[in-house]
Amino acid sequence: TPVGKQQRRHPAAMVYACKLAGLSFLGWLARSRAEGLLDGQCGVTGGGDACMQSAEEAPGAAPSREEHVLIQLHRNAVGRSSGEAALDCTAAGSDPFGSGSFKACCAGSEKQLGKWSSDRWYYKCIASDVPAGACTALGQDPYFTGSLVECCEGTTKELGNWAGTVWSYLCKPPAPTVQPPAPKPKPGPPVVQAAGPGEAKVLQWNVHYTNKDTAGLSGVVALNFPDIVGFCELTTSMNDMAGALSAATGRSFRVQPNRNGWQGFGTDIFYDSGKWQALEGGVTTAQCSSRSGDRAANWVVLQELATSKTIIVGGTHTSYCAEGCDALHECELKTMYDQFEKMQRKYRGAGVLWMGDINRNMGSTIMQNVLKGQLGRQRTFQVVDLAQVQGNTYFTGGSAIDHIMGESGSFEELKGGRTDQGVTGQHLFGADHFPIYALVKLK
Repeated sequence: TPVGKQQRRHPAAMVYACKLAGLSFLGWLARSRAEGLLDGQCGVTGGGDACMQSAEEAPGAAPSREEHVLIQLHRNAVGRSSGEAALDCTAAGSDPFGSGSFKACCAGSEKQLGKWSSDRWYYKCIASDVPAGACTALGQDPYFTGSLVECCEGTTKELGNWAGTVWSYLCKPPAPTVQPPAPKPKPGPPVVQAAGPGEAKVLQWNVHYTNKDTAGLSGVVALNFPDIVGFCELTTSMNDMAGALSAATGRSFRVQPNRNGWQGFGTDIFYDSGKWQALEGGVTTAQCSSRSGDRAANWVVLQELATSKTIIVGGTHTSYCAEGCDALHECELKTMYDQFEKMQRKYRGAGVLWMGDINRNMGSTIMQNVLKGQLGRQRTFQVVDLAQVQGNTYFTGGSAIDHIMGESGSFEELKGGRTDQGVTGQHLFGADHFPIYALVKLK
């Protein structure tokens, strides 16, 4: 707003005065009157015009008294302001123009122009006398002075939106050290349980009729600690196999009694003579129209040395029929069951445990009838599935076709299934089937 004729007549003096005092002309006039600064020759009511005229008439002359008064007014005002409000200053690290008008930096700091943020240049009060060895306390801004003063020991500077509006650094306690989780212990080899007194551990395995690797086969058997072993399609020397089993397991394995010569595909039985005594045994050919070679039934009567409990152990390997051949399987199984029943009449109370590659899964008609004790028209004892194998026993996949069965009421099932050896799609030491086992308690 124009201030009138006097401002036009003395522009240099009035603008200079307003810049020094930071006041409008009206504000300066009111304050000057109140403080008596305009009394005398150059007062507004006194010789104001004369003073203004002298300045106008002598443009190159020294400043008039009025101009000196304005300069003194500015100096006095600043002096009083500092004395009356010692804290009326801009703290180090802050913008002295941040309030919209200039506020001088507090003692020990001075304003400096710099690009303090990424987007603009502005003034900031910078400390000029930070003591040597000084540090920034917990919870304070390490850039408070305008330059970095490292955080005190035990704290670190962290950037964050602490006030909810502006991102800045504060000295914070170090983040707690997060300990990585302890590595999980690597699983060791599975614990394989051997049979105790009054128990039997039985392993059954179809090893393929061309397989002569007695050492490899015995090594797998040794990993599972059985005391009774039944091999299907074993065509190597029985004595060689017994010797290999003994060497691999550290036990004294023997072949079942009366295993003399080839009688057909059955289940040849080996036993630990340190645990069992063989009372009698044998093998006979099934008089059936078997496929891919004759079939045989094996049996042995074993008495546990520790308890004198007696069991009848046997096995067979029935013919392969892609679409099933229940009548043929019934014929082959009857050959084995006839021997069991003969031994039971001789050894009263002896329970029957048998095993083999039956080429049918547990859901098939023939195996369901076996569980019920039904072989065609012949009624016999009922059995339970002791191994309860899950998954395939033939190397290419499918369901289990190898089984270990026990007479109902004669055995308590403890453990069973496939052993930990064998990978689907691969032969296992020349065998095209995988071994299965059952750990049982004798009743």
